[in-house]
Amino acid sequence: MPTAGQLIDQIVAQLHGWGSTQDRITPLSADIGPSDTSFNVDATAGVSVGITPGPVEIDSEQLYVASVDQGSGNCTLADGFGRGFSGTTAATHINGTKVVSRPKFPRVWCLQQLNDVIGAVYPSLFRVDTFVTTVTYPKNTYTLPVQPPLRVLDVQWQNPLGNWERCFSYELDPYDGTLRVGGGPMLGRPLRIAYSTEPSPFAGEADDFITTTGLPATCADVLTLGVVAKQAPGLDLARAQITPVDPARPVPPGSAVAVAKYIMAMYQDRLKNEGTTLRKQYRSFVVRTAQ
Repeated sequence: MPTAGQLIDQIVAQLHGWGSTQDRITPLSADIGPSDTSFNVDATAGVSVGITPGPVEIDSEQLYVASVDQGSGNCTLADGFGRGFSGTTAATHINGTKVVSRPKFPRVWCLQQLNDVIGAVYPSLFRVDTFVTTVTYPKNTYTLPVQPPLRVLDVQWQNPLGNWERCFSYELDPYDGTLRVGGGPMLGRPLRIAYSTEPSPFAGEADDFITTTGLPATCADVLTLGVVAKQAPGLDLARAQITPVDPARPVPPGSAVAVAKYIMAMYQDRLKNEGTTLRKQYRSFVVRTAQ
């Protein structure tokens, strides 16, 4: 399954795909530690290769370069804020790691946008968690781990033969999230409650998509499209090229708006389809109020 970092790779590739300009990159020529105030690169100048003073990105860290020695490839960082720039964390980076000069779409920024989209797709998309407890009487009220959940999807109890049977009488308190189950389940038997809740955000690029968010694997492209759709109106992607591919057909005004509408329509369509598919897996059924 993809990680948050792999989703960011897809986002950056899609955003760059709408323009002819690319980030300038070059590899590190030696390891650097989290406290180093300078580093060396292989190339300092070129059309799409090299580095210039200003913000740079190595892995998930942003650094701020104050000066570049064109001869040696040594880059000196700004005093006081050169490491962990723009809210990132200083880290170790190994020889050969890609250095992006003045990144158009910083990875830390894309991660924040991913988490914003994760929050925005709820409740159209949701994670499903399961809580297992034991049937108790006369107190037949159970406290769920999440307060309150979006809704209870299913409640089952395990009979003495080991089979799970659906409880058709239960009620969820909307104020404190407690669940009251009616008569039927046997005292002391396992009780299994499936409920929906908000997908969890990523903490870092290494986080696995399914394990972290709790969403199905098919929802991964919904998140990437959501990020691209959010950024398209604010970035003139369709006019990012300095010279049109065909000089006789220059990029017309308003192209960026057209691109933004196209991507947003794709995002909304995928969001709707995934939401429908997810709800089909947990069809609603008539529930009697618990007595």
